[in-house]
Amino acid sequence: MISPHPLLLAALLATAASQSPVSRDVCNMQVDGGSPTMDDGSSCGPSKEAWYYRSENDDCNYFIYAGCGGNKNRFNSLTDCEKTCQIKPPCPHLSCPESCNPPTRDRNNCIKCTCSKGQKRRVCNKPRERGNGRALMQRWGWDAKTKSCIDFSYGGLPGNDNNFGTEKECKDFCSGV
Repeated sequence: MISPHPLLLAALLATAASQSPVSRDVCNMQVDGGSPTMDDGSSCGPSKEAWYYRSENDDCNYFIYAGCGGNKNRFNSLTDCEKTCQIKPPCPHLSCPESCNPPTRDRNNCIKCTCSKGQKRRVCNKPRERGNGRALMQRWGWDAKTKSCIDFSYGGLPGNDNNFGTEKECKDFCSGV
C-alpha cells in the first residue's frame, strides 16, 4: 500500500514545476507609480512602499506605489527585486545613517557603512519617528528600553536614522550598543 505522503509530494512538485517564475521582461519596463483612484473615482486605499528595477544601472530603486494600476515592475521588497532582475551581486545597504562616518564603496560598488559604537548608540537611542507623509510603510526601530527592534508605521518623510527596512537590519545595527 502506498502512503499518501509520497503522492502529495509528487502533486506539489508537479504544480511547482508547472508554475513559471516572473519573466525578466518585467525588468525592462519603466517604473509606473500607479494611481491613487480607480476609474470610477473611488480610492485605492493607502499608498505603499515598493521597489522597481532600473536596467540602465542594474539596480533596484524605492518608490511609493499609489495603489491602483501600474505594471509588474513593482516588487514588495528590495530582495524580491534584486532576486528577479539584478545581474550583479546585490548590495546589502542603500545608505548609511547620517551620524556615522561618510559611506565608502566596496569592490562591487556597494555602499559600505562604518559606524563606531558611539555613533551607533546615537542612532539607536533616537525615538522612532513616524515622520510626515501619507505613506504607510512598515519600518523597524530600536527601542532602547526593551533593547529590541519594534515595528512602526512610517509616513515617508523625513523621520530620523532609527528607521530600518527590516527587523534584521535593525538588530544587526543596534544589538550590543
